[in-house]
Amino acid sequence: GLAAEALRPWAPASTPRYLRDLRHAAPACTCATSMGLGGNTRWMAGHLWEGKTRYLHRSPQNAVVERRLSGLDKHAYHAHNYPFQLTQAPHGDDPYFKAGDWHDTYLNVNDSQASVRFATVDFAGPQVVHCHMLGHSDKGMIAVEMVNGSGPAACGCDLLSLEERRPTVPEGAAATQGPDASEPLVVLAAALCASMVAMVAVAGAHLVKAWRLEVGLHYATLPGGPAPEGTRATDA
Repeated sequence: GLAAEALRPWAPASTPRYLRDLRHAAPACTCATSMGLGGNTRWMAGHLWEGKTRYLHRSPQNAVVERRLSGLDKHAYHAHNYPFQLTQAPHGDDPYFKAGDWHDTYLNVNDSQASVRFATVDFAGPQVVHCHMLGHSDKGMIAVEMVNGSGPAACGCDLLSLEERRPTVPEGAAATQGPDASEPLVVLAAALCASMVAMVAVAGAHLVKAWRLEVGLHYATLPGGPAPEGTRATDA
């Protein structure tokens, strides 16, 4: 083969915007994602798969996003939609991994941590991240992030843990509260039920009255029987 000194560095004349060097860019959103930590080897940032609309992190669109990864010596981090760039050379002196390299899957047995950046361009919406050892992702080591919006408000980290820390409604509290007027369907259903109950009550009253009248007429035909309610006795 060629001697090492014969190989000259090469760089493309231009690069697409999703491959521009981000090592010196200021990230608009930085979140940490651990893999296989926290007591369960299949956890992604402390969570197993929680559904396609339960988001792990949220990032702004058309921005530089940073992820601080850990657990990479045992798990292969894989991100859909956007390739990511190593911001620093990892430990271990592996010649394959260099600062500035681009990947969509990353595992390094010599270094469990890495800081990576990517540009959220061309696409918006859900982004799947998971361990690329499919036996691990099939057992729950997979999550969904959301890319949309802009500015600091569009950055959110560890959203699943935030949801778990939200206060819950005390048991029995819902039973003591009436329907919310802001929910018109609930109010309409309650009104219809009340109307039906009233109609049944009126119909029942008419049936009872008719029955009593029928019984009275029956007894009135007997010798010496009483006059039925609602009628006037006549002379024979």
